[in-house]
Amino acid sequence: MRKPTNPFAQKRPSQPKAYKPPPTRDRLAEQTLGRAISDKAVVALTYDGAIRTFAPHVVWETVEGNVVVYGIQTSSSDPLSKNGSHNFTVAKMQNLRLTGDHFTKDPAFDTGKYRDRVLYIIRGL
Repeated sequence: MRKPTNPFAQKRPSQPKAYKPPPTRDRLAEQTLGRAISDKAVVALTYDGAIRTFAPHVVWETVEGNVVVYGIQTSSSDPLSKNGSHNFTVAKMQNLRLTGDHFTKDPAFDTGKYRDRVLYIIRGL
């Protein structure tokens, strides 16, 4: 026989989620990438110990609060890192600088894919 349920019984409180502080942001790096996107300027950076050159196309914030840049990697000192489209977490970048070289927007880049939480995005051709 089933035990009758009490419609006025209180539910057990769920366990509170552990506090997770927001990720650290590097605002200077974000601004440098924004300038690079606006000027279509190639940047040089160190990421995961490899020196890379990169043509940034968009900087956005993930729902977790991480700031990420998408673009085209044009060279890397890591022989296992292929050139082409890449996402990099901005907070993990080191030695970010403009190179003085310029690039053209990748025709395959879809600006419509990035609608929310965009900080900087490439425009025009």
